[in-house]
Amino acid sequence: MYEGSEESSHCVLWDNQRLKWPQTSMGRELTKCRRRAVPPTIISKICRLKKVSKDKETGQTLCIYSAQGRGDSEVTVPISPSLNCQRTYSCKKDD
Repeated sequence: MYEGSEESSHCVLWDNQRLKWPQTSMGRELTKCRRRAVPPTIISKICRLKKVSKDKETGQTLCIYSAQGRGDSEVTVPISPSLNCQRTYSCKKDD
């Protein structure tokens, strides 16, 4: 599996506060990256609908999702009975 380094990801925040002339060599200092991009798989992952059931006490519809990856647990989302469950959504990644 490919895993890139921090230096290879693109920059999302550049340092715009450049030094003025006597502090630099004729204003030729390089701009620096303050923050690199984070791969989206580190922040979130895809949850896919596994089954739909009803809660007998509240009458809500329970959407049971399976998170992508090995050994990940199920995520249960209660919604109104008048709504349908989404097939997939971007769920938070647990560490």
